[in-house]
Amino acid sequence: MINDIIDCFDDKVNCKLYADDVKLYTELRSAADSYCFQDCLDRVYQWSLTWQLQISTHKCCVIDVSKPTPADDG
Repeated sequence: MINDIIDCFDDKVNCKLYADDVKLYTELRSAADSYCFQDCLDRVYQWSLTWQLQISTHKCCVIDVSKPTPADDG
């Protein structure tokens, strides 16, 4: 039922589907990358409105995986 959601994303955003769950991830190296990812999230929202499928925001999260910068070393 949600297989067409992958059409919302460009090549920079990875999308994994399992049953009715969607995992999105990408590498953010610049503000432009952040804007691109936000645009994909906006398209997911529009997709959910089109198909009248509610997004379970309580199941949504953001994970930041990165190397510490010298300022983070304390």
